[in-house]
Amino acid sequence: MNISITRQFKIIFANKNKLFTLNATMRQYRKCVNFYLHEMAKGTNLTEIYYMAKQHYDLPTALIQTARDIAKERYKSYTNNKSNPHFPHFSGFMLVRLDHRSISFKEAANHFKMWANISTI
Repeated sequence: MNISITRQFKIIFANKNKLFTLNATMRQYRKCVNFYLHEMAKGTNLTEIYYMAKQHYDLPTALIQTARDIAKERYKSYTNNKSNPHFPHFSGFMLVRLDHRSISFKEAANHFKMWANISTI
């Protein structure tokens, strides 16, 4: 049995460089999900899409893999729902799925309770 936990975080006291890097990562992630969706619609093999995404996007491997998972879920939902004529495409900010390969937590001894280390570009 798989159990997943959804956590929402607020970034406080981040320096401008870290915020810029996180925003750049999120933009690349969204583009990667859309890339997967459009390539899957063409009938391209997922393994081939993965290697193309590795070349096109400056993302850690774990984020490319979670982008693939989100795209597979959205594409399957689209193909199973014949009454929905809108092809899935993301614009603006979107949910980023982080798993054990892309995020880690540490307890802190200072005034913060936890530190999160997130894979970024």
